[in-house]
Amino acid sequence: MDPQPDSGGSSNTCSTPDPFDFSTRLGLTFITEASVFSAVAVLALLLHIIYSAATIKHGAARHWSTATHVHWYFLSLLTSELIQAVGGIINVRWIKDATVTNGPMCTAQGALKQVGDVGVALA
Repeated sequence: MDPQPDSGGSSNTCSTPDPFDFSTRLGLTFITEASVFSAVAVLALLLHIIYSAATIKHGAARHWSTATHVHWYFLSLLTSELIQAVGGIINVRWIKDATVTNGPMCTAQGALKQVGDVGVALA
């Protein structure tokens, strides 16, 4: 009979979670793909806004206006969505490893997803 480690945590062994099965990895792949598409779309829109605002000539008929708060809310929404998408792209690591492990990558993903979710909700 193998000796059981005591419940006081003095054992040097650690239990590893079971690896993800195919369906779990496939689901994470879809989430990651959606995050990549979202990040690309948001980046393209932000770059277009920046380009449009930078190339408008003084005195032109159209101009970039921040006269209302709506522009700032929209930019906040896009920024929060980009942060959220980056958090979703980190799933690539968990797909590759077939498991989620504690550490800085997991903490970073949690922080990015939390900031992105709350930012999108507030915007």
